[in-house]
Amino acid sequence: MRAVRGSGNRTTELRFRFALVGAGLQGWTMHNRAVRGNPDFLFPMAKLVVFVDGCFWHGCPECGHVPTTRRPFWKAKIARNRQRDRNVTRHLRARGFTVLRFWEHDLRDLDQCIERVLIAVEDYPPYLTEEGVSETEKRAVARVRRAGVGAPTSAILRWVRAIGTDCVMSGPLGDIRAVARAF
Repeated sequence: MRAVRGSGNRTTELRFRFALVGAGLQGWTMHNRAVRGNPDFLFPMAKLVVFVDGCFWHGCPECGHVPTTRRPFWKAKIARNRQRDRNVTRHLRARGFTVLRFWEHDLRDLDQCIERVLIAVEDYPPYLTEEGVSETEKRAVARVRRAGVGAPTSAILRWVRAIGTDCVMSGPLGDIRAVARAF
């Protein structure tokens, strides 16, 4: 167990990090010690924290298990981890943060996880700080991001302005993805 990494784990954090980069999300940091719970990902401008919890260490009800050797120790250890997770979530929510928690097995569908993050930052997209961008345009850019378009934000904004926000806001995500990639 000494070889298990607490951070930078390939099956959880690094995979999620690569997905955030691939979606073109900016304005986040990893393992910010200034925030209680040392969240895996922090979007400070949107007041969003994301935890990617390992199924074994955090006691996933679907696929977590308790080892047969030293069973009382492991049951107590996992129970303490779960209680700490609940306390951290309660503390952060009381301070105005949005808290997202993903189980390790949730990362099988990374697109859905990224979609939840994009929805959470949609009200205040930290990557849109350009002057003269309306709220409707910000929402349209966030919707194009949700469609999986990984182009630079400035290019997406130009495309949204060329196509029109109404078209972007009313079209299915699959159509938006296809048209934006062809543009």
